[in-house]
Amino acid sequence: MKGIILWLMGVPLIVIILLYMFVF
Repeated sequence: MKGIILWLMGVPLIVIILLYMFVF
């Protein structure tokens, strides 16, 4: 259960980082 929560938290984090790199 904890792994699923970490995965769900981690995926948006990766998306935000990729968007940050794309914008800047």
